[in-house]
Amino acid sequence: MYHHSIKHLLDETVTEVVTNKGYSEDVRMSNLIVYTKEKNAFLFTYPHVGSAYTSTGLMVSSKLPRFSDMYTLTIASADPKSISAKPTVEFTKSVTKWFTKDGVLVEGLFWKDVEGLINDYANAKENKKSKFTKDGVLVEGLFWKDVEGLINDYANAKENKKSK
Repeated sequence: MYHHSIKHLLDETVTEVVTNKGYSEDVRMSNLIVYTKEKNAFLFTYPHVGSAYTSTGLMVSSKLPRFSDMYTLTIASADPKSISAKPTVEFTKSVTKWFTKDGVLVEGLFWKDVEGLINDYANAKENKKSKFTKDGVLVEGLFWKDVEGLINDYANAKENKKSK
């Protein structure tokens, strides 16, 4: 099989697993990403069914470098600046784990690995403590919330000192 054929087959299977787990595809975003090739993303979803207010959708991306058998699958928040965004999860594994010697995908093995990664993402704690994105960009809303807390603490301490 050709390199691009392997990656395409794996990516299509990932899409099937993700949608089967209750995430519906945001076709508009996915089409835009296919057009722009943003961060190797091939799938954007809406939030998981029943959790629209407590989670974001997913951005799913993958890499299979040329002349390599190592496939990296990454699941991240579709809205990384959201307070509901969870930490990014990923795995890197050899594609030889999922294909027979004849080049046939053993879907059950691959599905198990993808479902495990989806579960890791779903069970990850929200990334509330980090004031920075993974790219080192300050998330201003979280920063200002802490600044307001410090100002309030200072004002309360000052008020308590006056009342003594």
